[in-house]
Amino acid sequence: MRCAFLLAWREFVESAKAKGFWTSIFLMPITLFLTIQVPVWLDQKATPIRNFVLVDHSSNFAAVVESGLERAHQRRVLEALQGYAAKHANPRASLADAQRIAISLAELAEGRSESLDAFIRKGGKDYFLGQLKPHLRPAAPPFTEPRRLYQQVNLPEDVDPRSDLPSLASQLRPYLRGDKQFEHNGKWSDLYVAVLIPPDIEQYIVRPKSQGSPPVSGPLSSGKAEHQIQYWSTDVTAMKEGFGFAQEIERAVNTEIRRREYETRGLDAAAVRQVENTYAPFVTLNPKKLDAKRSMPRT
Repeated sequence: MRCAFLLAWREFVESAKAKGFWTSIFLMPITLFLTIQVPVWLDQKATPIRNFVLVDHSSNFAAVVESGLERAHQRRVLEALQGYAAKHANPRASLADAQRIAISLAELAEGRSESLDAFIRKGGKDYFLGQLKPHLRPAAPPFTEPRRLYQQVNLPEDVDPRSDLPSLASQLRPYLRGDKQFEHNGKWSDLYVAVLIPPDIEQYIVRPKSQGSPPVSGPLSSGKAEHQIQYWSTDVTAMKEGFGFAQEIERAVNTEIRRREYETRGLDAAAVRQVENTYAPFVTLNPKKLDAKRSMPRT
């Protein structure tokens, strides 16, 4: 054992004499850091704002989706504001005041829906920045609001919004594939996502029949894409469970559907359990393929 130790020690000493050994030691944490942070930086800073269109033939969910996306953005603002306050707080400021604001922001950032409502109701970013200003370091940089990764745009001029969903999808497919561009604010732009809501989507809401029974949906339900909310994009990561933008849209619609179910059924425990398993059928489609083969999971 002693000989093995001495041999290992000699090998270590010989390796330690080489410049490459120490270079690799110091570069390893830097490499790990860059591996984690560069994709985040590219997503937040380098990735261009992605355009999406929303066509709601039911006329019931467009405002819901837009509101849900805005709330998701405000939640990111709240989280960024909390980090900004923690990083740039003035240690000489009144401890009581600093603690009060920190606790207030922490409570709002807990993730509850009512907390986000309170943040928006009080005035959002502008209100809390006013509260924080006296307690920040003198040289604190201005707060930078997280940028919006997606923006809603109008349909391209040659796309008829009155067309049925299959026709709309066909007209939008060249734009989504990158074969065509459309004019937006005087510039030629790409289309990244199309969200299409069928006129009769509420006929295909999936509702649990009873405990132990399979879900029940509309009488004409066949699992076809035209009876589901369609999310068109060439980004295959959007098909993954829990992935950002697609999930935000799905969550916004299903939250509204469940709210209506609460109003219709009442708030007894049995109804609540059933409402939590109520959702709109939602399918993710790739314009490079003709058939939809994967559906978004339930939220």
